Amino acid sequence: PVIRVSILDVPRGRLAEVEAMMVEAEPGLAGIRDLPGQIAYFAGVDRAGSRLSNVSVWASAEDAARMDRFQPMLD
Repeated sequence: PVIRVSILDVPRGRLAEVEAMMVEAEPGLAGIRDLPGQIAYFAGVDRAGSRLSNVSVWASAEDAARMDRFQPMLD
C-alpha cells in the first residue's frame, strides 16, 4: 500500500473558518472513497497547531496519484 499525507497550515485566527469550509465540502469529497485503489481516508484538525490534515491509503502509487486530479479536492 501507499500512504499519502497532506497537511495544510492555516493562519491562526482562521482555523474555525477553514474547518467550516472543510465540513461544508465533505459531501463532495465523499467521492474519494469511490476512487479505484482507495483503501482508507481520514481527515482531521489540529487545533493546537492550526493545521488541517488528511491521510489516505492506496493500493498503488498510480492509484494515489488520482488525488492529484480529483476535482472536489482541488476546489
